[in-house]
Amino acid sequence: DVGISLHVSSSGLDLPMKAVDMLGCGVPVLALGYATLENEMISAGRNGLLFSNAKELMACLTKIFAGSFPWTTAGKLRYGTSALLPKLRNGAREWAQGSWADEWNANALPLLMSAMKRRRRHVGAID
Repeated sequence: DVGISLHVSSSGLDLPMKAVDMLGCGVPVLALGYATLENEMISAGRNGLLFSNAKELMACLTKIFAGSFPWTTAGKLRYGTSALLPKLRNGAREWAQGSWADEWNANALPLLMSAMKRRRRHVGAID
C-alpha cells in the first residue's frame, strides 16, 4: 500500500531511485526527508509523507493506516477508514502520469535555453 525510503543523501542533491520507482508505479512514499526530495518529488500529504526520525515514521504509518485494522467494541467487530491513504495513492498516480519529455520541457530546457542566451551575450561582448 505504501513504500518506505530510508535513503540518506550525502550531498543533499540526489534523489532516491527507489522512491522514484515507487512513485512511477503509483505507490505513495514515506521518505526520510531532506530539501531536494521535498522540492523535487515528494509533496507531503499529496503523494507521500516525509519524516526525520523513527518516531515521525511511526506517526506517518499510524496516520495512513488508522482504521485499517479491525477492533472490537461492545463485542462487535468494527473497521474504521482513513481518507489519507486513498488521497496519497491518487497523488502518486498523478505524479506517475508525467512523462520524461514533460519534465524536460518544464524544468531542464528553460535552464539550458537561459544559459545559452547568457553565453551568446558573453561571447558577443568579447568579439
